[in-house]
Amino acid sequence: MVTVTLDMADLPALQKYIAQILMNLPGLYIHVTNQFVKRTDFYISNVVLRQDVKGVVWRTLPTKDEVSHLKEELTKIERKKIQNMRRCSGSN
Repeated sequence: MVTVTLDMADLPALQKYIAQILMNLPGLYIHVTNQFVKRTDFYISNVVLRQDVKGVVWRTLPTKDEVSHLKEELTKIERKKIQNMRRCSGSN
């Protein structure tokens, strides 16, 4: 599961729209939170707040290409987490 923090300061409609996009991305297990948490894997905001976590800044509706790029990034994160879990459990 990929944890995405979605923090669109003062843009509740955009936050709701992006949350719907995230929940409808096929093939991914995504947990969306509106506050940064220790397990945040990806950060989406309308302002730059975190430099230590992968993320994007969207001030307007994301384009189809931006959503596609987001899906690619989240897929990479999910695959890496799965590989790390397999290593920890001793599986190949």
